Amino acid sequence: MRDASAAPASGAALSSFELEALTAGLGRGVATTSETAGAAATDTALAEAPFDTKIAYRVSGNALVFRIPPTLKGIGISLFLAFWLTGWTAGIVAAATMLVTTLPKENETLAPTLSIGAWLIFALVGEIVVLRVLATRLAMTIGERFIICTGETLFVVTRLWFFTRVSPYELRYVRRMTASDAIKRPMQIPDEGLQFEYGKRTIGVTGLTKAEANWVAASIAEHRPAS
Repeated sequence: MRDASAAPASGAALSSFELEALTAGLGRGVATTSETAGAAATDTALAEAPFDTKIAYRVSGNALVFRIPPTLKGIGISLFLAFWLTGWTAGIVAAATMLVTTLPKENETLAPTLSIGAWLIFALVGEIVVLRVLATRLAMTIGERFIICTGETLFVVTRLWFFTRVSPYELRYVRRMTASDAIKRPMQIPDEGLQFEYGKRTIGVTGLTKAEANWVAASIAEHRPAS
């Protein structure tokens, strides 16, 4: 028997064609069901959201699809990080130029070159960290996100222009899916959203109110096959 506490990454895949088919026409604030799903495959309990929400969704065959719209919440931090990163990059370029000019000549000490080189390494590491944080925040601010539940797999998808990231999770290892008002993200005040346990990890999807997260969790629980 496999230990659920050591759940591996799911081997399931979602092709770009399948993703486009499932999410096509799923606009902001639109709740739809696929015409190809058939009346027997469409759960009437999911046909309408129980409250006003900008989350759009559809039931298509054995797939339940939610679209989480972009949010401008916390845009100020993103703008600050972008401004800071511009200045930091300019500093890295200036330091690299200084590094070249301080290369030791005959009988000169290595100390200035080593000092600038050490700072450059630190600066580049900091730049990479901030770039990752900024990319995560931009995905929430201007990107589309989807939660797709199929018969055996839960996909969390982020789509930003030409970039698409698909994170698959086997449903048999997904536990304790609940709403939370304290999901933490880098350089961000804890936010509301949906979270669940997957093996020894806790996966969070922000950008949903607690009411929306509870609704999505209940819908997935009803849609997923009995274990």
